[in-house]
Amino acid sequence: MATYKQYMKNWERDRKEAEKYPLTRRITLNGTSAEDDFDHPVSTIDVHAALAVVPYCPPTGEDRWAQVWLASVHLLSGNQTHPVVVKLFQESLFPRTDPTAFEYYCAWSAAALCEAEAWGYEQAKPLQGLLLPHSNGFYRFELPCEQIVVGHVMEYIEGHPLERDFDGMIDGSFYSPESQLETILPQLSLSVYCLHLCGVHHGDLSPNNVLLLPGKPSFFIFIDLDQCSPLLPNPYGKPDSSGLCYCLQELESGEKVTAWLEEELVRSKAWAIDVFTSTDGFDDLKESTLAIEDQYQGQAGWMKEEKERQGSTD
Repeated sequence: MATYKQYMKNWERDRKEAEKYPLTRRITLNGTSAEDDFDHPVSTIDVHAALAVVPYCPPTGEDRWAQVWLASVHLLSGNQTHPVVVKLFQESLFPRTDPTAFEYYCAWSAAALCEAEAWGYEQAKPLQGLLLPHSNGFYRFELPCEQIVVGHVMEYIEGHPLERDFDGMIDGSFYSPESQLETILPQLSLSVYCLHLCGVHHGDLSPNNVLLLPGKPSFFIFIDLDQCSPLLPNPYGKPDSSGLCYCLQELESGEKVTAWLEEELVRSKAWAIDVFTSTDGFDDLKESTLAIEDQYQGQAGWMKEEKERQGSTD
């Protein structure tokens, strides 16, 4: 096994090459199936097909666990093109700076993250096209820096991450009537339960990893399964219970979220018993949820004062 010094020497070399010759828009990447890299079948539309990907919307930056591109794709066996998302596991652009985290780096290698995401998409295959994007498979790509990386090509879905509506808090429109409260919170909670019924613990539930699709009623899509694991008593990654609370709090006030969750637990709803396996754990989540709500209220109050101040100077 390499030492931290050896690992960082190779990583820094690869990092320089990746920064010197970055992937840019309109560069065609020819991919070949990476199915042989995994110990189990990978969810694909055409597992043996080669394909060409032309990225046209760049990722959000370096020091991330994946470089996610919006791209157009066409199978080399045909002329059809359609938009897809390409998630490149380029280890040279991973966050790698802490010498005390060497074992953590080894566990969070590109190969390990690919394996986890491939397993999750295969395990939750019935949810593809419903609560997960369709997977077009995992492919090897050679980048302009001559590094070979594995990329997950999947369905492009128009949606947006969950985000607190501070403007709505200021004008009052954020605070939904009870009829709407009883649809949006159960929808997301039951979606997490469906993932668990497939035996998958997401491990990184957050507002950035859940897409809200426009329309009525609200519909949610989970993304980023690279930290998922089998649903066991002590699964790997962050608890889905805390992640769900964080997501729900972007959609409704912390007071309403905790009151609704308590009622679901009292009623012994199957999804609530599954996600919140410990009432003691729920008490801690309730406390942290209300603390975050205080921060949100403070942020909304500050924004309201700023708007009023700007209005008085116009």
